[in-house]
Amino acid sequence: MAKSNFKDKYLNWKKEIKKVIKPLIISIIVFAFASLVTLWAARYTTRIDTVYSPDLVLDNLPVQDWGFLFFIWPIVVISVGLLYSLIVEPKKSYYFIYMASFLYLIRALFIVLTHLSTPYDAIDIPLYFENDVFFSGHTALPFLCFLMFKRVWAKAFMLFSTFLMGFVVLITHRHYSIDVAAALFITYAVYKLGNNIFYKISAERK
Repeated sequence: MAKSNFKDKYLNWKKEIKKVIKPLIISIIVFAFASLVTLWAARYTTRIDTVYSPDLVLDNLPVQDWGFLFFIWPIVVISVGLLYSLIVEPKKSYYFIYMASFLYLIRALFIVLTHLSTPYDAIDIPLYFENDVFFSGHTALPFLCFLMFKRVWAKAFMLFSTFLMGFVVLITHRHYSIDVAAALFITYAVYKLGNNIFYKISAERK
């Protein structure tokens, strides 16, 4: 009986994935483009002259080397988000990817326009760029997933990740406190605006 239920669920999932395979492929291409734009923006901020800003929180928060979590946990968040969207809500998988792409593009615009330097005492993170601080992508992405996902366990994990990443980027002094706070407000705005743009597309394929 259990094997039969699993087989039925698998066949139903396969059927749903086939229905959205084309928009899913397009959304992945869009995400790749958004990632390249973000990469270009980060390289730009690393090269240009920037200024350091005093920060009340960082000035009273001793820097700690939590670089492992700073590097690894975003990969965990992205992996869980992709698996959730592809397995749990396959009909909306491309909608989730579109929304993440939209967030990346908005963040690329913000970091190009905001010439703040990485805090001077930040821990060194290999392979990371400098001065791409406003707003915190580490905080924004899990918060966007929290807003989008429907299952309680997924929302709980992403909300936990939002607070964890907010703490990690502050304790490592890789971001200012305004980067973390603003990420929540900007991400919510991206979520509301993105819904108007992408949700109708997703709903039409339910």
